[in-house]
Amino acid sequence: MSLAAAALVAALAQRPPLERQAFRAYQARDWVEAARLYGDWHASGKGTAATYDYLGVAFTSLGRLADAEAALLRAIEMDPRHRWAYNHVGFVYREQGRHEQAIGMFRRQIEISPRDPYAWRNLAATLALTGRLGEADRAAASHEQYTYERGAVYIDMACSLNSLKQPDQARKYLERAETAGAERSLLAQEWAHYFLTTGQRQGALEQYRKLLEYRPHDPLPALRLGAVYLEMGKLDEAAAAFARVIEVNDAGQVTIRTSPNTSTTITLEEARRNPPLFGDLPLDLGRAVELVRERR
Repeated sequence: MSLAAAALVAALAQRPPLERQAFRAYQARDWVEAARLYGDWHASGKGTAATYDYLGVAFTSLGRLADAEAALLRAIEMDPRHRWAYNHVGFVYREQGRHEQAIGMFRRQIEISPRDPYAWRNLAATLALTGRLGEADRAAASHEQYTYERGAVYIDMACSLNSLKQPDQARKYLERAETAGAERSLLAQEWAHYFLTTGQRQGALEQYRKLLEYRPHDPLPALRLGAVYLEMGKLDEAAAAFARVIEVNDAGQVTIRTSPNTSTTITLEEARRNPPLFGDLPLDLGRAVELVRERR
C-alpha cells in the first residue's frame, strides 16, 4: 500500500462511523447519499468547515444551489480561511449568474492561497463571462504558472464565450488550449460545445464519439451523443447511445447511470415528467427512455 493510500485509510478510521460513511459517499460521487449522511451528521450537533464544504459540493452537484450556498457560507463562518469553501461558493454564484460575487469569492481564495491554480482558473473563466478578457488573460497566465493541467483554463474561458454566443473568440481560446497541451477529453467536450453553438451537428457528433472513447464509463457523453442523433432524426443511433446508460425492465422501471459509480431508478412516468436536460442541447428524457424500450 502506498503512503497516500495508507494515510487515507488512517484518516477514514479516525472519523466517527456516520461521518466516515458520508465521506465515502462523497468520494464515490453518490451525491444523494452524501447529502443525506452529512445532513444527519450535522443534525446530531457535529460538523466542521470541511464537512459543510463537502455538503455544499453535494448540493451543488444535485442542483440545489440555495442549499449549497447556505452550507458553504456556514463552512466559511466556521473557518474563514477554509479556502475551498470560497472556491465552491464562487462556483455556485457563477451558476446563479451572480458574477461579481463569484469573482469576489475567487479573489478571496487567492488572498488565502496565492498559488492555488483552481482559484485562478475559476477567476479567469468568470471574468470571461463578464467580457473582461484582458483581466481574464492575466488570471489565466497565473493559472498556467502554478498548474500541471496545462491549457485547462483556456477551455473554461472558451466555455464561457460559447455560452455568450461568441464562438469566434471561443475558438481562439480552444486553439490556445490545444497548443498548451490540454487534456484531450476536456478539448473534445468543449469543441463539441463550440460546434453546437455554431450549428455544426456533425462536428459535435465527432467530438462526442471521441469523448466516449476517452470516458467510456461517464454517462454524460452518451446522453449528449444520443441527444444530437435525436435532433438529427437518427433514431436507431440515438437509441444505441442512450442504451449505454439507460435500462428499462418489463415492469417499466427505468435505471439511469448518473455517474461512473452510481445510478438511479425511476418509473417510466417519472422519466416522462422530467424537464429537458442540458441548457445548450435539450434532451427529452422520456423520449430517450421510449427509444430504448422500443428497441430492447
